[in-house]
Amino acid sequence: MDEQANENELPDLEQLIELLVYAPIGLLYEYETVLPQLIKRGKSQVKLARLVGQFAVKQGSKQVNRQSSQVAESALGLLANALTDLGSSVGLAPTAKASSESPNGGDSSAETSPEPGQVDHDVTTVAQQDVPLPIAGYDDLTARDIVGLLDDLTDAQLGRVRAYESANRNRKTVLSKIDRLAS
Repeated sequence: MDEQANENELPDLEQLIELLVYAPIGLLYEYETVLPQLIKRGKSQVKLARLVGQFAVKQGSKQVNRQSSQVAESALGLLANALTDLGSSVGLAPTAKASSESPNGGDSSAETSPEPGQVDHDVTTVAQQDVPLPIAGYDDLTARDIVGLLDDLTDAQLGRVRAYESANRNRKTVLSKIDRLAS
């Protein structure tokens, strides 16, 4: 049994000797041909790792940019809503009660408002009456800013915004968002 144990240990010992003695001696004689190949392989591995790293950084930055623009849009929408609310409270934008009154001294019988869930598509009526819009500074806002504010409007307010937008700039982005909300 001792002979078997010695035979099993012998190959491990031989491998260790080959690795620690013969391999360095062989490398000394062949370093001129082996070393440039090792350097070339090492450089290609580093280039590959750098390329993969750059790709990962680009993908990550695209995702961060996408998410930060969504956060910025949301923040702008909240800010615009707050400014509209502030404007309503100090009289710069109509309140919900004032916006439902007729410009004829409070008699709303001459004016028809859309049924709940419907948007008033009569462009000439709203445009001719000069009814104030529920979004303060509407003409100075971009389509993206306006779309962010539409979610908080009532159906009657959406109808006024749609009529005004159709009569003026007629931006498809704003009009399609209004139509989706009114459905």
